[in-house]
This record gives sequence, structure tokens and C-alpha cells, in this order.
Amino acid sequence: MLLFISNFQGVTATIQLTLLLTFVLMLGLISWQTLETIRVYAWQKKIAAEKLQNKQLNDYLKSVEHQYLELRKFKHDYKNLIASLNTQDNISEIKDYLTDYTQSGEFRASLNDGSIASVQHLKNEICAG
Repeated sequence: MLLFISNFQGVTATIQLTLLLTFVLMLGLISWQTLETIRVYAWQKKIAAEKLQNKQLNDYLKSVEHQYLELRKFKHDYKNLIASLNTQDNISEIKDYLTDYTQSGEFRASLNDGSIASVQHLKNEICAG
């Protein structure tokens, strides 16, 4: 099309070649820029997906750590309960003791105490995991 218009207008061959080369160069640069934009967009999407995955893994790690601490508390309390029951000779004394203990403030506070496992104090998430 460019050559046809230049022939119609009487443009010299040197100017035709210059216009043609400029057109091809601009077309190439526009194509390169389009491909580069697509590549950068895909890279940004990949980074965003990796960040989301890392956040989800971190949340999962915290959830597992919390469940681990709760299990440790339960096992600790269960072992203490069995050990104390084994030391008692009289069932009525055991019932009285359990009734008194479960109504005490110490019992309620111990349910919320999370100091059993030393893992909870680790700030490095990789080591805690």
C-alpha cells in the first residue's frame, strides 16, 4: 500500500525505501513491546499466585501448630489425671477431689494455659513447622 501511494505521488526510490524501512521497524517494535507486555503480565500473575500460596501455607502451618499445642495440653492433662487417680485408694475421695478441682479457678485457668509446648516460643516458622 505504501509503495502504491508513493508511486502515485511520484516519490523517489530513496524516500520509498526510507519509509518502508521505518514502517517495518515500527511494526517490529510494536510487536516486541506487545510480547514484552504479555510476558511481564504473566510474570506478575505468577508472583501473585506464589504469594497467595505462601500465605495459605503459612496460615496452614499456624493452624497445625495451634492444634499440636492443644493436643499436647490434652495429653498432659490426661496423663496427670490418670496418675492422680492411680494414687487414690478410695473412690469417694476421688469424686470429692474431682468435684472440688473442676469448680476451682485453677482448673479453668489451666484450660487456657498454652505454656506446655516449647515450640510455641519459636519465631522462625520453618523451625516451628
